Amino acid sequence: MSGSRILDGFAIGTFSFQLGKKVPAHYDLTMTILLFGNEPYLLEEHLREMREKFFREHDPSKLNYSKVDGAGALPEVLEREFNSPPFLAKRRMVVVLGLLSKKIAEETEEVLAKVIKKIPESTIAIFMEGEKTSWKAAGLGKILSKGDYAKEHNAPKGAALEAWIMNMAAKYTLAIDRSARALLVASAIHGLHFLVNEIKKLAAAARHKDAKKSVTADALTVIPETTAFAFVDALLARNAKRAFEQFDMEALPLLAKQVGTIIKIKDWDERNKPAAELGKLLKLHPYVFLKNSQFARNYSLDALKKIHSGLLDLDVKLKRGAGSPNVLVSRFITSVTR
Repeated sequence: MSGSRILDGFAIGTFSFQLGKKVPAHYDLTMTILLFGNEPYLLEEHLREMREKFFREHDPSKLNYSKVDGAGALPEVLEREFNSPPFLAKRRMVVVLGLLSKKIAEETEEVLAKVIKKIPESTIAIFMEGEKTSWKAAGLGKILSKGDYAKEHNAPKGAALEAWIMNMAAKYTLAIDRSARALLVASAIHGLHFLVNEIKKLAAAARHKDAKKSVTADALTVIPETTAFAFVDALLARNAKRAFEQFDMEALPLLAKQVGTIIKIKDWDERNKPAAELGKLLKLHPYVFLKNSQFARNYSLDALKKIHSGLLDLDVKLKRGAGSPNVLVSRFITSVTR
């Protein structure tokens, strides 16, 4: 390349970035974009919006878009993809997935670096990768990081996660109260794909009810099993400190519901009835049913019933304002663990 050139600008929905800047003559890469991070949903959404903008503005026929599995891809395969001329359009888009996910021989990495540096201006090359700690080809990673644009998408946490949940709920015109928001935050351990599906289900259910009311925790279909399991584990191990750490005040209704489900499975199992039949009655996904069933086998039915009864009683007392929440929770946990 000689002199400097102007790159096309993108401003895509919630992902705005400016590529309309002058690039110095020594700049190695052309229209090269790196999307990386540990949250697949955010990466996929960013790519989707870029792809839709590309179709809308450059390729209505959708004939100039291709996706390549970069893990173990031969340099000549990528070179062919990058250098193929656009068909009835000025540009083409090539998405390369996981190029940095596998160890690459030094000689091959050098060849790939040359291929990347010679990507023609008619090609928009997008590289999708996991978080930096998972990159196996560090040299290529450095080159891609210096491309025209790089964006890291990691799972949001804390206030950022709550804001993301509220924004996603607003997208589906869904109002959720603090208790439901707290449960969704706890569910983030399953990833944002899981949260989006939960929000969609809540929005669909809300359309059949009073739209003016906020969705509460009781409307949620699941609480992360790991939360309920860890709490019950701590109680039955008589570990009050760990039980306090696992307890979530706002998740109490769903926690009681989860323990109730474990009891039904335990009771059904002790009566030697077909597990598949109960799974259908409870409308649980087979995997969720299996996890609950495996956990239920570790404890007696009486012990589980004692916890469930205590949770229901605690919920009633809290709703009636029968005392300080912290004192009531402390009494309940102490009564089980002492």
